[in-house]
Amino acid sequence: MGKGGESAIFDKLPARFSRLFAPKDRFFKEKSDKQRYAPAAIISRRKTTRRTHFSQKKIAMNGNLTPSEIDALLHRQYVGRIGIYAKQNVYVVPVIYAFDGAYIYGHTREGLKVQMMRENPNVCFQVDDIQSLLYWESAIVQGTFEELMGTQAREAFAFFSEKIGPVIAAAKPTRPTWLTRLHLEEQSSIRTVIFRIKVLEKSGKFEKSGRLTG
Repeated sequence: MGKGGESAIFDKLPARFSRLFAPKDRFFKEKSDKQRYAPAAIISRRKTTRRTHFSQKKIAMNGNLTPSEIDALLHRQYVGRIGIYAKQNVYVVPVIYAFDGAYIYGHTREGLKVQMMRENPNVCFQVDDIQSLLYWESAIVQGTFEELMGTQAREAFAFFSEKIGPVIAAAKPTRPTWLTRLHLEEQSSIRTVIFRIKVLEKSGKFEKSGRLTG
């Protein structure tokens, strides 16, 4: 029987049998067509979806800062916020500070925050480094306020000036005005309070989802 006759016979078979007895070249052609048009697109979509999902899970990060990371944040920054509570009032105020690993040093004039810290020396200190809403670090310190006098005050002020002076001088290459003002206050009746906060407990959080790579 010629090839034309075989083709006519297979065309008359039910669909479920024609695939079983079809010539090999016809079977492989059908299989090749299906692989070309259906599975390839599906496999491609699956691979793309899995790769994208894996990348997003790997990049999205948030959690707790380690003690060393909290210390690094405190060393790196120089503006924080003191939280004070006294006489049923809460007071939060930003301050310039310097950190030596155990204490947070600062100075201020006589005023409400000093009065409140003298009454209740248990304070909270917060610092952060916010680069975007999805990329930031924040730390909170629980500690005690200590007012410094005499030699301790002078040593603390020297340390504070060494740490903070260059930061302010970089913005304005002359003698920082706050240093001049502080010197004048020391020579006048206006009292400047040098203080430190002893670090008792510390905790921190971070999120680093805002910078996508790869």
